[in-house]
Amino acid sequence: MEHKYLFFTSGIAFVFAVFLITSLALQSCSYPIISKGVYSKNYTIEKISEETYNDILYDGLNNYFIIHSEDVELLKLDSEGNQVFKMKMNDCSLSNTSHYVFKDKGIIDLSKDSIVLEELVDILNADFTMKLPELKNLFNELYTKASVVIYDDGYFGEHKYDRAYFKIKDSWLLLFVSPIDLPLCRYEKKNREVILDRKANAISSINGMLEKTNRLLLLRDSKKGRYSNCETTPDSQLYPNYSARFPFPDDYLPCKRIMAWRSNIKAIESFPYTHIPIMWRMTGHYRLKVDKEVLKFKCVAFRGYTSLFNSSGMYWYRIPREYKKASAVSFLNVDCYNNAYDESEFLGQYIIKKKH
Repeated sequence: MEHKYLFFTSGIAFVFAVFLITSLALQSCSYPIISKGVYSKNYTIEKISEETYNDILYDGLNNYFIIHSEDVELLKLDSEGNQVFKMKMNDCSLSNTSHYVFKDKGIIDLSKDSIVLEELVDILNADFTMKLPELKNLFNELYTKASVVIYDDGYFGEHKYDRAYFKIKDSWLLLFVSPIDLPLCRYEKKNREVILDRKANAISSINGMLEKTNRLLLLRDSKKGRYSNCETTPDSQLYPNYSARFPFPDDYLPCKRIMAWRSNIKAIESFPYTHIPIMWRMTGHYRLKVDKEVLKFKCVAFRGYTSLFNSSGMYWYRIPREYKKASAVSFLNVDCYNNAYDESEFLGQYIIKKKH
């Protein structure tokens, strides 16, 4: 009798195990790999860039997005997430959280429907011969007349300079303020008093005079408290600039995502000289809720010895609440830090948008 009971319970356990394995396998099939494309009734997730260290910016005034990868490429997307412009960034730079691209010969205004190079009509103080009083007077005169004033400290040609661009009656002028990586033998040291004060992702100023331009917004992962620049800057670093530059954290749309379950768990790192694991790699099965719909997908994930299960470097960036009716677009950034595996299948920038 006892053997029959054991046989019966063993059979039940076997059937349950088969059912569980089959169920998980079927569930796994309903979670597509994120890079293969993810769909719900009205939404889709698509990869738009292989780069992971991007700046994602939103123009709340003109309702479009910029995806910027330094020295690689720049994309402009409309409010529905469709690509409307693309350019290589190997010989130009994007103004600090603005919609202007600097090139040696002129400016590109990304906010316009027709995007073309607007050439410089004059370049001033390129030889740095101006005395300090003359430089200050000229700067103040141009600043007063200009409708747009933007600053940059990147490369112009082969060297870096602090410089100011002025738009006066639809014409662009460039004023060199000071060299950055050049010897000062041909430039008065006291002219260093005219300096560019550039704070990361904040409004730049020269001698306390702020730029005159429409600033674009960074998106935010409300769950992790991170912003959509290439450094994934946390709230704590941007806090002093909230009132001047950014909406407050609670003003952003929430980001709710759940790792429903995990599979293919494998130890990939151990304590030195032991077999005690301290890092595990796995496949995370995610449920991401957008409005009333759930998008399900698989993506690589990791668990550290002292951390909870999470995806390595997955951020869901959304716009501030006040623009919710203007655009339903948001972005997922997947950046896997594991060096033991080729994670290129997952790495990159993804867009979440409505189906057409």
